Amino acid sequence: MFVGGVTVSADFPTVSPLQPSLRGYTDAFIVRLDPLGSKLELSTYLGGTMDKYGSGERVNAIAVDSSGMVFVAGHTSSTDFPTANRLSGAAGGMDSFIAEVQPRIEGLGLIAVRPAAGGDTGFVTVRIIGSGFVDGAAVKLRAPERPDIAAWRVAVLAQGSEISATFDLRGQALGVRDLVVTNPDGQTAT
Repeated sequence: MFVGGVTVSADFPTVSPLQPSLRGYTDAFIVRLDPLGSKLELSTYLGGTMDKYGSGERVNAIAVDSSGMVFVAGHTSSTDFPTANRLSGAAGGMDSFIAEVQPRIEGLGLIAVRPAAGGDTGFVTVRIIGSGFVDGAAVKLRAPERPDIAAWRVAVLAQGSEISATFDLRGQALGVRDLVVTNPDGQTAT
Protein backbone atom coordinates (compact mmCIF):
# COMPACT_ATOMS: atom_id res chain seq x y z
CA MET A 1 0.00 0.00 0.00
CA PHE A 2 1.37 3.42 -0.99
CA VAL A 3 0.58 6.78 0.59
CA GLY A 4 1.72 10.22 -0.51
CA GLY A 5 1.26 13.78 0.60
CA VAL A 6 3.14 16.78 1.96
CA THR A 7 5.22 17.28 5.09
CA VAL A 8 7.02 20.11 6.88
CA SER A 9 8.67 17.66 9.28
CA ALA A 10 12.48 17.59 9.31
CA ASP A 11 12.35 14.28 11.22
CA PHE A 12 9.89 12.47 8.95
CA PRO A 13 10.77 8.75 9.18
CA THR A 14 12.64 7.49 6.12
CA VAL A 15 13.36 3.92 5.04
CA SER A 16 15.61 3.29 1.99
CA PRO A 17 14.96 6.89 0.89
CA LEU A 18 15.48 8.33 -2.58
CA GLN A 19 15.84 11.71 -0.81
CA PRO A 20 16.83 11.32 2.86
CA SER A 21 16.05 14.80 4.19
CA LEU A 22 13.70 17.77 3.88
CA ARG A 23 15.10 20.17 1.25
CA GLY A 24 12.56 23.00 1.38
CA TYR A 25 10.02 24.33 3.83
CA THR A 26 7.68 21.59 2.60
CA ASP A 27 8.42 18.48 0.55
CA ALA A 28 6.27 15.74 -0.87
CA PHE A 29 6.57 12.28 0.65
CA ILE A 30 6.04 8.75 -0.63
CA VAL A 31 5.49 5.85 1.78
CA ARG A 32 5.02 2.14 1.19
CA LEU A 33 3.38 0.22 4.05
CA ASP A 34 3.34 -3.53 4.54
CA PRO A 35 0.07 -5.34 3.66
CA LEU A 36 -1.23 -4.91 7.22
CA GLY A 37 -0.45 -1.16 7.20
CA SER A 38 1.63 -1.51 10.36
CA LYS A 39 5.22 -1.17 9.11
CA LEU A 40 7.07 1.28 6.86
CA GLU A 41 8.76 -0.64 4.06
CA LEU A 42 9.86 2.42 2.06
CA SER A 43 9.62 6.10 2.95
CA THR A 44 11.18 9.09 1.22
CA TYR A 45 10.98 12.83 0.77
CA LEU A 46 10.63 14.26 -2.76
CA GLY A 47 11.24 17.94 -3.40
CA GLY A 48 13.43 20.91 -4.13
CA THR A 49 14.78 23.78 -2.02
CA MET A 50 12.74 26.68 -3.34
CA ASP A 51 9.35 27.30 -1.78
CA LYS A 52 8.63 30.59 -3.52
CA TYR A 53 4.92 30.41 -2.78
CA GLY A 54 5.15 28.60 0.55
CA SER A 55 3.60 25.47 -0.86
CA GLY A 56 6.67 23.46 -1.93
CA GLU A 57 5.73 20.02 -3.20
CA ARG A 58 2.69 17.86 -2.77
CA VAL A 59 1.77 14.36 -4.00
CA ASN A 60 -1.79 14.28 -5.34
CA ALA A 61 -1.92 10.75 -6.78
CA ILE A 62 0.05 7.50 -6.81
CA ALA A 63 -0.27 4.53 -9.18
CA VAL A 64 1.72 1.28 -9.32
CA ASP A 65 2.09 -0.66 -12.56
CA SER A 66 2.34 -4.43 -12.95
CA SER A 67 6.16 -4.38 -12.68
CA GLY A 68 6.17 -2.54 -9.35
CA MET A 69 7.12 0.86 -10.76
CA VAL A 70 5.55 3.72 -8.84
CA PHE A 71 4.16 6.78 -10.64
CA VAL A 72 3.60 9.91 -8.58
CA ALA A 73 1.70 13.02 -9.71
CA GLY A 74 1.70 16.31 -7.87
CA HIS A 75 2.84 19.91 -7.93
CA THR A 76 5.93 21.91 -7.00
CA SER A 77 6.91 25.54 -6.64
CA SER A 78 10.64 24.69 -6.49
CA THR A 79 12.78 25.70 -9.46
CA ASP A 80 15.26 22.95 -8.55
CA PHE A 81 12.80 20.06 -8.24
CA PRO A 82 14.75 16.92 -9.29
CA THR A 83 13.91 16.13 -12.92
CA ALA A 84 14.95 14.01 -15.86
CA ASN A 85 13.47 14.24 -19.35
CA ARG A 86 11.58 17.46 -18.57
CA LEU A 87 8.76 18.04 -21.06
CA SER A 88 8.43 21.80 -20.63
CA GLY A 89 10.84 24.72 -20.42
CA ALA A 90 12.16 26.41 -17.30
CA ALA A 91 10.51 25.75 -13.96
CA GLY A 92 8.80 28.57 -12.11
CA GLY A 93 5.58 29.45 -10.39
CA MET A 94 3.50 26.38 -9.66
CA ASP A 95 4.39 23.40 -11.86
CA SER A 96 2.87 19.94 -12.11
CA PHE A 97 5.03 16.85 -12.12
CA ILE A 98 4.73 13.18 -12.89
CA ALA A 99 7.59 11.13 -11.48
CA GLU A 100 8.43 7.52 -12.17
CA VAL A 101 9.99 6.06 -9.04
CA GLN A 102 11.66 2.66 -8.70
CA PRO A 103 11.45 1.83 -5.02
CA ARG A 104 14.77 0.77 -3.51
CA ILE A 105 15.15 -1.84 -0.86
CA GLU A 106 18.39 -2.46 0.99
CA GLY A 107 19.37 -6.14 0.94
CA LEU A 108 16.86 -8.88 0.28
CA GLY A 109 13.29 -7.64 -0.11
CA LEU A 110 10.09 -7.88 -2.14
CA ILE A 111 8.34 -5.00 -3.93
CA ALA A 112 5.70 -6.73 -6.07
CA VAL A 113 4.44 -10.12 -7.23
CA ARG A 114 2.61 -10.43 -10.56
CA PRO A 115 0.14 -11.99 -10.94
CA ALA A 116 -0.95 -11.88 -7.33
CA ALA A 117 -3.56 -14.63 -7.78
CA GLY A 118 -3.73 -18.06 -9.38
CA GLY A 119 -6.04 -21.03 -9.22
CA ASP A 120 -5.93 -24.73 -8.58
CA THR A 121 -6.11 -25.99 -12.15
CA GLY A 122 -2.56 -25.79 -13.46
CA PHE A 123 0.78 -24.11 -13.60
CA VAL A 124 1.19 -20.45 -12.66
CA THR A 125 4.34 -18.44 -13.37
CA VAL A 126 4.88 -15.35 -11.23
CA ARG A 127 7.24 -12.46 -11.63
CA ILE A 128 8.73 -11.28 -8.32
CA ILE A 129 10.20 -7.77 -8.20
CA GLY A 130 12.55 -6.81 -5.39
CA SER A 131 16.25 -6.80 -4.56
CA GLY A 132 19.05 -8.98 -3.28
CA PHE A 133 17.94 -12.16 -5.04
CA VAL A 134 20.80 -14.66 -5.60
CA ASP A 135 21.14 -17.59 -8.01
CA GLY A 136 19.99 -20.70 -6.19
CA ALA A 137 17.21 -18.87 -4.32
CA ALA A 138 14.24 -21.03 -3.33
CA VAL A 139 10.68 -19.76 -3.73
CA LYS A 140 7.61 -21.22 -2.04
CA LEU A 141 4.03 -20.44 -1.15
CA ARG A 142 3.21 -20.78 2.56
CA ALA A 143 -0.04 -20.80 4.55
CA PRO A 144 -0.75 -21.81 8.14
CA GLU A 145 -1.73 -25.47 8.57
CA ARG A 146 -1.11 -26.26 4.90
CA PRO A 147 1.92 -27.81 3.22
CA ASP A 148 4.28 -25.39 1.46
CA ILE A 149 4.17 -25.32 -2.34
CA ALA A 150 7.69 -25.07 -3.74
CA ALA A 151 8.31 -23.45 -7.12
CA TRP A 152 9.69 -26.06 -9.47
CA ARG A 153 11.33 -23.61 -11.86
CA VAL A 154 13.11 -20.53 -10.45
CA ALA A 155 15.22 -18.06 -12.45
CA VAL A 156 16.95 -15.02 -10.93
CA LEU A 157 16.99 -12.17 -13.47
CA ALA A 158 17.91 -8.48 -13.88
CA GLN A 159 21.01 -8.48 -11.65
CA GLY A 160 19.11 -9.93 -8.71
CA SER A 161 16.10 -7.60 -8.82
CA GLU A 162 13.64 -10.06 -10.36
CA ILE A 163 12.69 -13.73 -10.11
CA SER A 164 10.54 -15.81 -12.43
CA ALA A 165 9.01 -18.77 -10.55
CA THR A 166 6.56 -21.44 -11.72
CA PHE A 167 4.23 -23.26 -9.32
CA ASP A 168 2.16 -26.39 -9.94
CA LEU A 169 -1.20 -25.56 -8.30
CA ARG A 170 -3.13 -28.58 -9.60
CA GLY A 171 -5.18 -30.03 -6.75
CA GLN A 172 -4.04 -27.43 -4.21
CA ALA A 173 -6.55 -25.99 -1.74
CA LEU A 174 -7.78 -22.50 -2.59
CA GLY A 175 -6.82 -19.70 -0.23
CA VAL A 176 -4.38 -16.93 0.50
CA ARG A 177 -0.70 -17.85 0.79
CA ASP A 178 2.44 -15.85 1.48
CA LEU A 179 5.26 -15.95 -1.04
CA VAL A 180 8.64 -16.65 0.57
CA VAL A 181 12.03 -16.20 -1.11
CA THR A 182 15.04 -17.79 0.58
CA ASN A 183 18.57 -17.10 -0.64
CA PRO A 184 21.22 -19.86 -0.36
CA ASP A 185 22.70 -18.08 2.72
CA GLY A 186 19.37 -18.52 4.58
CA GLN A 187 18.12 -14.91 4.29
CA THR A 188 14.37 -14.78 3.66
CA ALA A 189 11.88 -12.23 2.42
CA THR A 190 8.09 -12.51 2.52
